[in-house]
Amino acid sequence: MLRLFVLFSLVLFTPPAHGQSVTVVSYGGSFAQASEKAIHSRFEVESGISVDMDHFNGGLAQVRSQVEIGKVYWDVVDFEMAELVRACDEGLIVPIETERYSPGSDGTPAHKDFDSGTITECGVGKLYFSTVFAYNEKQIGDIKPTTIKDFFDMAGFPGRRGLRRVPQGNLEFALMADGVRVDDVYAVLDTEAGVDRAFEKLDTIKEHVVWWETGAQPPQLLADGEVAMTTAYNGRIFNA
Repeated sequence: MLRLFVLFSLVLFTPPAHGQSVTVVSYGGSFAQASEKAIHSRFEVESGISVDMDHFNGGLAQVRSQVEIGKVYWDVVDFEMAELVRACDEGLIVPIETERYSPGSDGTPAHKDFDSGTITECGVGKLYFSTVFAYNEKQIGDIKPTTIKDFFDMAGFPGRRGLRRVPQGNLEFALMADGVRVDDVYAVLDTEAGVDRAFEKLDTIKEHVVWWETGAQPPQLLADGEVAMTTAYNGRIFNA
């Protein structure tokens, strides 16, 4: 499994008054359902502000478009770390005064209560999630894949592969499949040679790849027999 950040980032220009609403944008699925139950419902009770949920597939295109035309419809957006950094650098989201964050229930200051690096000037860490790989048993023989190396083993496990149409996750998986220790992945990726190595490994399966963009697609690709294996968000597979 590969752990990645999802960050809770603000594009809020005018704080809503009591009785008004905010639009929160997320990725849908069990993740959005958990957010509504654990965060949004409590916020509504304590603030008197209603939360309207909207869904998107990630990326900056929609946020950038709203900012550029001066019509911002979203107030709070879930981003992955790479998107958060780019959005912050481009001035698409409003900086946050980190000292405004409330302390934890035991009084611990926010900057000590969160994991290192998860509080930034443009967003605060919301959760960890895993990108996993899953397989279609009807297309797999008696020997089942157990490691990411098997995902890249086209001879031992023939069939098409599903990959998300983004570099994050894919590059890390490729290096691990090529023998790089998990603890060394990002040190290797921090070099030009490491990036080249990851793409060379991805080249070994590129003719068999079916690209996906939304979290709902991987389980459907498996159910329809479109792929033998696919990467996926952990929640989508657990709930399939």
